[in-house]
Amino acid sequence: MNNQKGVVLLSVMILTTMTSIIVLNSLRDNVIQERLTGNYQKKMNARLVSEKGIFETHKLLQDKINNNPNISKDDIIRVGEEGSGNVSGSASIDDMAFNAKVSQNSDGLIEIRSLGSRYEGLNNTVALFDYIQSIDKSFPFEQFLVGCSGVGVKAGGSVNSYDSRDPTLDYSNKANISTLNKNSDVLIDGGALVWGDVTTTGTISVTGGTSVAGTLHANSDITISGGSGVEMPVGTIEGTRVTEDILTKGSVDFVGGVGGVVRAEGNLSYGTASTTFISNLNNEEFALKYSGANLSTNDESDTPRDNDGTLLSHAKFKQTVSVAEVEAVDPNNIKPEDLKNPKKSCDFLQITSEFSHILNGMGSFDDLDLSRWDSRFELSSQSGSYIRGGSSSYSPVSKHVFGTTQSIFFFNNVEINGGRLVFKKSDNNLDNETIHLFVKGDWNYSANGGSQIEIQEGVSVVVYILGKAVFKKPFASDSSEGFRQASKTPSFTIYSAYKDKASNSLNCQRPRGPWGVEMSGTGDMYGVIYSPYSDVFIGSSTVFKGTIRANTITACGAGSIHYDVALGEYSVGDGDGGGTSRLVFKGWRYL
Repeated sequence: MNNQKGVVLLSVMILTTMTSIIVLNSLRDNVIQERLTGNYQKKMNARLVSEKGIFETHKLLQDKINNNPNISKDDIIRVGEEGSGNVSGSASIDDMAFNAKVSQNSDGLIEIRSLGSRYEGLNNTVALFDYIQSIDKSFPFEQFLVGCSGVGVKAGGSVNSYDSRDPTLDYSNKANISTLNKNSDVLIDGGALVWGDVTTTGTISVTGGTSVAGTLHANSDITISGGSGVEMPVGTIEGTRVTEDILTKGSVDFVGGVGGVVRAEGNLSYGTASTTFISNLNNEEFALKYSGANLSTNDESDTPRDNDGTLLSHAKFKQTVSVAEVEAVDPNNIKPEDLKNPKKSCDFLQITSEFSHILNGMGSFDDLDLSRWDSRFELSSQSGSYIRGGSSSYSPVSKHVFGTTQSIFFFNNVEINGGRLVFKKSDNNLDNETIHLFVKGDWNYSANGGSQIEIQEGVSVVVYILGKAVFKKPFASDSSEGFRQASKTPSFTIYSAYKDKASNSLNCQRPRGPWGVEMSGTGDMYGVIYSPYSDVFIGSSTVFKGTIRANTITACGAGSIHYDVALGEYSVGDGDGGGTSRLVFKGWRYL
């Protein structure tokens, strides 16, 4: 019996030891699990507070943008103490904190890198954003002639503006001329009166009998020579060549009257007392200010005077002058955020890449040949076919262009040399119908007596072209040309991606192409011309109405040119620059 009791005791002791081992192992596992859970919780809390840092920093950046929609990307990232880009904060739970850093990465994206922590738990989160700056795209064509690299005008008629919606309204003084790329000049010659301001990143030269009913503003020299031979606005003092101010960061050399004041950071030269004066109609303290030297050698009796009768040679006019600089663009160094800004990029529509996308997946195209005298081709937004002179018919292809999806007809070359091309409404008789054509080659509209392009009432035409476009005679139209108010579109628009340059642009003595777009002949021609890489020529007796944006613009001949102010309502583009300036989320990275 005693031996049996010993066995029982030994069994109990073994069982107790094994149970203790199991309990201790379980306790150790529980401690490890608790530690793992705690570490995981700290890690998750660190991640959460790291993301909180992203959100709060993003809010700070967006608040800066809301307060200044035109803020640059460099200024956006200058947040935190002294613009260091560092932002810190905490959460409601103890020991949860974040430290965020704002910077710009090599891809031009804004990077918010936030380090979150709780106790020993750390988490590094990165969020990437693109900055989309708003652009007032209601007015991409607010200027009449934008020759990004230069404008040359030698017109026998007037250069003014009107409103195609109501021709009775007086908008004659809105025909502004400007350049965009640095060191680009404006040359105005002939006998025209330019009703608008001339603003250039280079020089301005006004010669012949030309006068300007507006202000001249240049980054380099301004020269006014010749004599006044045009009828000036009512109430203008006889002999006035510029009705408002002359402002230049360079030198000024002028003959004739100035209605406003003259400001020049460089040298001064003027004509004789019999032809030259400064009216200073706004009665500013000084009619003239210049910082350089007076290069005129007139004697006192032949020296012009200001509105108070003071000789322009008087020492009081030599002062330190600061003239506002005309914003100039380096076309080879445009910031990514400025590419779609019409004030900072000649090609704000990025036409080359847009055309590349349009042609993606397309094959070869037929020529549209209207060379026979009796040939006729009719085109609506839904179909196109030969009525005479051919048997082919065509349907449009749906393509995305400038932010919208359009039905586009595709052709290789378009030749209208005796035949007739008619743009008409489709059978469903839409109130306003727009017909889109893509031309991979050239467009030639000859002056042949039988040649004709007809745009019927309520129809707008948009042409996208890679080659040259030549229009030798006006369009025929069943209604007055101009801006279609209901659809907010012009009756005719041409977007050219042609890139060859004219050999002698801006020179009306011997103008030589190749021109990206040429309109010449006799009669009225209306259109919006967008040709940012090539040169546009308006010649002969053409009366051009609309607006032009091109590499250079050369307008020569006896015709006149008129800006349609209704085009200020023409909106075009893919929307990246429209609406509100904002940050667009591009992705997360957890480090």
